[in-house]
Amino acid sequence: MAFKKKQAQATAKAAEAKLAARAYEAGSLVSAKAQDAVDSAKDAQKKHSRRRARKDAVATAKAQAGQTADHLRAEADKKASELAEAAAKPKRKRARKAAAKAAEAAAAKAAKEAKEAEKNKQKAKRKGRVKRRVFVLVVGSVGALVASEGLRNKVLDALFGAEEEFDYTSTTAPVTPPPPATPAPAADAEAAKDA
Repeated sequence: MAFKKKQAQATAKAAEAKLAARAYEAGSLVSAKAQDAVDSAKDAQKKHSRRRARKDAVATAKAQAGQTADHLRAEADKKASELAEAAAKPKRKRARKAAAKAAEAAAAKAAKEAKEAEKNKQKAKRKGRVKRRVFVLVVGSVGALVASEGLRNKVLDALFGAEEEFDYTSTTAPVTPPPPATPAPAADAEAAKDA
């Protein structure tokens, strides 16, 4: 009884390995199809506007990814049914149930791993696009600041406030110095004393 249980577990592990290999192949198929979609989008860019080409590429990639996902599900279902049939061969009920459960778990695990691998690839592509856009935005901003004095002044005014302009004209009348005193002759000084 223990031997049959081990045999069923070994069969389930082998099936799980096969499913994982199939999932990996399907993932590479998806990436190849996505690359084909990107190439066809580049060709379409030459003929059409960029926006339309992007929409076409996204639609094509989504359709191909959907087809591949459907294909993966069909493969997983097929393998699960094959494993269930193989597990049904033992004569004891417990061994059949254990083998069927192991086969179902292996098929579900392989399908989940393939789905997660596809999601991770899409996230990596999105991150790359965002980083590129941010880089282009930063480089463009720095270039614009270097090239345009008016833009530099606007940025500095926004950061530190507008520069104050002072009117340096005086509001008070300037003080004029008194004329220099001239020495009076001595006779004039005496007349001034008498008066």
